[in-house]
Amino acid sequence: MSNVAQVYPLAKESRCFGPATVVQRSDASGMVRVRLCEQPPRGECWARVAVPNSTPLDAGAQVLVAGDEPEGLYVIGVLDARPAGGPVTQRLDLGDDAYAAVVGPSASPKLQVVSRGGGLVFEYDPGAEKAWVALEEGDLGLRTKTGNIAIEAAGDIRLTGQAIDLSGRAGVRLSAHDAVEQLRSAVSVGLGRLKLSSPDLDVTARRGRFHIEETRYWGGKFSAVLGQAQLTARRLRTATETLIENAKNVYRTVEELAQLKAGRARTLVDSTCHLKAKRTYLKAEEDFKVKAEKIHLG
Repeated sequence: MSNVAQVYPLAKESRCFGPATVVQRSDASGMVRVRLCEQPPRGECWARVAVPNSTPLDAGAQVLVAGDEPEGLYVIGVLDARPAGGPVTQRLDLGDDAYAAVVGPSASPKLQVVSRGGGLVFEYDPGAEKAWVALEEGDLGLRTKTGNIAIEAAGDIRLTGQAIDLSGRAGVRLSAHDAVEQLRSAVSVGLGRLKLSSPDLDVTARRGRFHIEETRYWGGKFSAVLGQAQLTARRLRTATETLIENAKNVYRTVEELAQLKAGRARTLVDSTCHLKAKRTYLKAEEDFKVKAEKIHLG
């Protein structure tokens, strides 16, 4: 007989055996949705109840599961059939296996509403001053025909979804206030008007396109740093008290007329001044002076 021992793996990495918590009660097919009680958590999955003559398991019940994930899990034992919040002291059946119940000890009870699929729809914990609304399937809506809806929180309010749509018949307004409730920044969307108001506005984008038929700008100071700029206009008019231009090279091309009208005109050239034209007219009403070491005519 050979004395060489062979080691075989006892289970695959996906094999599971241990306690779990029911998050959705058992249905007609005998399936429950469970959350495995392990660290790090591996999420939720479905398991088939394999306990004979077992009562329907509600959300929060503690069970023992075994099998392969994500398919092939079985509930092989019930550790605690009561919901995790404690015993149900009062229960009101709502039809189609949905119910409302007071769960937990009398000192710290919780109000829970459970859907027909066993999912927790609403829970209110007065001891922790916390309420929770959740739906595994279906829509959730808030509506009032004649009144207003107000949502207030001392902390943050987060909206997360595939798409968020805000619409109003008269307008939509987003605003931020400081510690003394003074308005600091606001975005107002009205009927045919969009208004941005803030002491500091920062816009960052890789590409930008602006299609505006008419634009007006008022400001105390304007500064721009550009790698390349191009402006095309049928007519351009500028008015300023003082204009200062600094450039390394300047090239101007005028097809027809270039005219300069000034009270005084002065041109300072460090090196050579070259003037070339088909015809040249120089006219002065009073004095005309030409001064140089050498003057060549002809």
